[in-house]
Amino acid sequence: MEVRIDPLDIDTLAQASVEARPIDRIEAVYMTGRDISEAMYETYMLSSSAYSGWLDGELVCVWGVCAYAPMEGIGVPWLVATEKLEDAAVPFLRRCWYYLNKMKAEYDLLYNMVYAENDTAIQWLTWMGFEMQAAAPYGPMGKSFIPFKWSRGDV
Repeated sequence: MEVRIDPLDIDTLAQASVEARPIDRIEAVYMTGRDISEAMYETYMLSSSAYSGWLDGELVCVWGVCAYAPMEGIGVPWLVATEKLEDAAVPFLRRCWYYLNKMKAEYDLLYNMVYAENDTAIQWLTWMGFEMQAAAPYGPMGKSFIPFKWSRGDV
């Protein structure tokens, strides 16, 4: 298996919005009230870094971190996956640490929310060491989201 990580570009972002898993599409609408392509474009434009992950030439996921409050050291990590993520889980997880550590070096606090029914994302976030908090209603539709965070002070 050939795994490749590239800087995210606008064409790959568009591809990811078309190939996104159904749960990621639902999460985008429930979180923002907009379709995934609009939500992803805004997120991409606010990102201080963003990447695409490939397995044997097929797009697996896109991710990055938004500079929410860079002067205060707060970043918002995000990830959107395609159905190919299941095939690439092990090689992808092996490379996650490097990119998570890059985010941790840039920010003192990483914080976001995940849709409470996005089980794969919740498992990945837990495995990556994010602290999961109690689910609460969020977004324009009041759906259940789980806040997660990593803080330099928690290490």
